[in-house]
Amino acid sequence: MNAQAPHATGRQALFANLLFWGMLLVGGGALAACMLVPAWLDYQAARQAAWAAHARNDALARRITAQQLQIAHHQRDPQYNERFIRQEFRIPTPGVQVVTVEADPTGIVAPADDAERAHRPAEPVFPAKALATARRSPLLAVFVLDQTRPAVMALAGALLTGALCLISGPRRS
Repeated sequence: MNAQAPHATGRQALFANLLFWGMLLVGGGALAACMLVPAWLDYQAARQAAWAAHARNDALARRITAQQLQIAHHQRDPQYNERFIRQEFRIPTPGVQVVTVEADPTGIVAPADDAERAHRPAEPVFPAKALATARRSPLLAVFVLDQTRPAVMALAGALLTGALCLISGPRRS
């Protein structure tokens, strides 16, 4: 019977070591995922927002260049100056009939043009897009969604605490 006792103790030590490392890796991995995945999704959303802002900035720069060229052309064009003076001082143009158009009685508003869209503030990207990404992947959703994240963090903390208790358990020589 004494011959089996050291063998059983060796098996128990091996089981305790495997249990410790398993609890440590699973608990630490889950806790790290709960902390890093939301930050990573936030980073991805910020990158997308920055890319969209750069695209808007490039579009506005092209538009400014085009308008500067138009202004330079109009400043050199004598016919433009003549049309501008006639319009400002309401001088009738010979051979041209002015027609007034009344507003649409249905009240339908025309869609906004690109200039108005360019000046609107950007829509918030996170958390709506990040949560949509998380909902597409159930494994990601466990670490991100407000309903599951606290429970996963609590379970991971319990696993880590249990692993630490295995270290400080009684040792027999």
